Amino acid sequence: MTVGRIPSIEGGIQPTLLDAKGDLIAAVAADTPARLAVGANDTVLTADSTTATGLKWASPAAGGGMTLLSTSTLTGSNFTISSISSAYKDLYISVTGVTNNTANGVLNIFVPGLTQFGFGRQWEGGSDTNYSSGDMGVNEAMNRSVAENHIAIYIPRYSITGIAKVAESFGTFRSDPNNSFLFFGSWGTEDTAAISSIRFNNTGGTFSAGTVRIYGAN
Repeated sequence: MTVGRIPSIEGGIQPTLLDAKGDLIAAVAADTPARLAVGANDTVLTADSTTATGLKWASPAAGGGMTLLSTSTLTGSNFTISSISSAYKDLYISVTGVTNNTANGVLNIFVPGLTQFGFGRQWEGGSDTNYSSGDMGVNEAMNRSVAENHIAIYIPRYSITGIAKVAESFGTFRSDPNNSFLFFGSWGTEDTAAISSIRFNNTGGTFSAGTVRIYGAN
């Protein structure tokens, strides 16, 4: 057997192209390889057409996956948040600190213009009750002397047309200074339009306080 050198492969990538641990090979043009040096710790490889290799190392996007779309303070007896962005797939609504000015009342939350149906269940003082209404599973008694409450509503695929809309709600409320209750509800509609507005109704007069935060998520 004749012992000799292994012949070089014409056009092959030479090992000397790589200089350090973590180096990558990327193209800068057709048939033109180049070295992309490793990035800093905890960065991720990201496409970027403005760089020579079309790649770069960058910090990862912030976690959480939700964007705050609006913050509103409840006023009047009917308060509508309209022109909700349709740039997201899911909607999250947080309602806190709701009180009313003139009398105790009931808070209803619904989508204007839709034929809708809702079901809720609440627990208070060792007993639980069911209720049904046309709102978003929220049909809760408010006492104007307390504001320790929090409602959360999730509406998946709110911006996609052609499908019926559904929502889930849950929270804790004070019906009077001495009693608190938990509730959860479900809501649905056969309408297939995108949801772009939410209405808050107070049967006891006008709102004196209440903060609504709407988040979009993909």
